[in-house]
Amino acid sequence: MTNTDLIKEDDGPLVPLEQWMGRAALPLVPRAMTANQVTALSGLAGMLAGGAFYLASFRDAWFFAGALLVLLQWWADNTDGQVARARHQASPAGRFLDLFLDCCSFTALGIGLAFATYTRFPIVAVATMLCLLQYVLTVLWIALTRVWPFPAFGPGESSLTLILVALAMPLVPRPLVTVAGVPLSLVDLGFAATIPGSLIAIVTSAWRLYRHLRLEAAREAAAL
Repeated sequence: MTNTDLIKEDDGPLVPLEQWMGRAALPLVPRAMTANQVTALSGLAGMLAGGAFYLASFRDAWFFAGALLVLLQWWADNTDGQVARARHQASPAGRFLDLFLDCCSFTALGIGLAFATYTRFPIVAVATMLCLLQYVLTVLWIALTRVWPFPAFGPGESSLTLILVALAMPLVPRPLVTVAGVPLSLVDLGFAATIPGSLIAIVTSAWRLYRHLRLEAAREAAAL
């Protein structure tokens, strides 16, 4: 996937790390492997990670497998664009594949974690739905304005947090705390912490997009 025809608004703290990840992995990608295949690998790893986190209900070793798969998904997701640009394989189909498989990964992770025995279904489900709603807004931004905005706590930050939480899960009590009589694990607390920020990001992004489209319409009307 290439972003050369998009304005990418991403100034998060992990951007330098993600750029390095893509550059470091580029020489390791076989010449016979296309950018879209790297994207497919990323999506497959993300979906398998969802299964691994569900299986962690029964054996802690699956937390480490899930963390490794999330890392692979994140790394491949930062590599496909490098491959596309370096090997002249950029295409609208590649952009679609990237966005769609990212969405599939988030969904699979949400489902796997929501149905795990160590989480509270409502917390994980609400956080996952808000994440997907943010993704819908991202697609609308791209389709309507050719701008690709990233929230302050974006996919990279989410991946890193999930990896760290997964590695910590076998080492901390389960449940970790009890709030109003409800036992909560470290995963529950992590997902709960994202909900207020997601709500703010959704409202802010939607309002920005609405104002942008109104201003564009006013400029076009004034030019007639």
